[in-house]
Amino acid sequence: MPEPSSKQHQRNTSLYLQELLASESYSFHWRRYPTERQRQLPRISVARVLAGYLLRRGETFNEKGIRDKVSRAFSSREPIIPEDTLKLFIQAFEISDIDAETLRKLRRGEGLQRVAVRDLPEPENGLPPPPPYQIIGLREYHYIGSDGNPTIHRTIRDIRSTADRLESIRYTFDTDQVDVKQINGGTPSDPYLLPNGLSTVDITLPRPLGIADDHSIEFVTRFKNRELLDPNFRRVAHRRIEGLSIRVEFHPECLPAKVWWAEWKDYRPPNDEVISRQPVALDAEHAVYHRLHAAERAVVGFEWEFSGLEG
Repeated sequence: MPEPSSKQHQRNTSLYLQELLASESYSFHWRRYPTERQRQLPRISVARVLAGYLLRRGETFNEKGIRDKVSRAFSSREPIIPEDTLKLFIQAFEISDIDAETLRKLRRGEGLQRVAVRDLPEPENGLPPPPPYQIIGLREYHYIGSDGNPTIHRTIRDIRSTADRLESIRYTFDTDQVDVKQINGGTPSDPYLLPNGLSTVDITLPRPLGIADDHSIEFVTRFKNRELLDPNFRRVAHRRIEGLSIRVEFHPECLPAKVWWAEWKDYRPPNDEVISRQPVALDAEHAVYHRLHAAERAVVGFEWEFSGLEG
């Protein structure tokens, strides 16, 4: 199993740095330098922020060298962020002490990733049309029973409407594995089958949502556990998910020997292999927890190993 490497630390730092600079807290710095290129985070504008900072300090610099620093830092294949480059970003963008320390810890390999962006292939038949809402927060609570199998799962989905009048949303699940026991924040229809064999319910919202209106819905499902399931919980993000939290709690009579935060290449065999993982410790409630700022085209979650079993 691959453990985190210095390359992975650099990647984690790069992704989180880009996420920060694209946020409202810091984007005003580079938005002062508009560019014709349609990009969420235009590198030329970022380079101008760095150059402007050095210019105000009276330091000499090479403009191409600054652009090269940004290109290397934001490389999608193998980003490189030396310590002095990270310091320059922190100072030029006036990054807060908390965010700056998070970046330093990621670079040193002391923290779990905060952003997961990979190249997960779309389903064979393509992705369905995007729903008329954005997921602005997703919290997953997974409970493992005394036999090592999951018992209950809670999902809290925070959404923001992109429609003029959003009256219902769809929740899809696999009836071979789970039963939906409870839905809070809406009234579900009777379950019905989709062409792909999965079941779904249409949930009527308590009130219609207009554009940019927010709402929160909770789903509680119970596992049937006809057979021993794989020792992991994975969240697939074909599209961007912001504010993804995952918590896995273990029964005190069935505690794992090891737990990792992990990324998978895919969720579909034969490519469902772990590509990166980092050990984590159980807390006083026999649980592990991690929150991502964003996940996109990625598969992330926890995997674990019980004593006497090979992971």
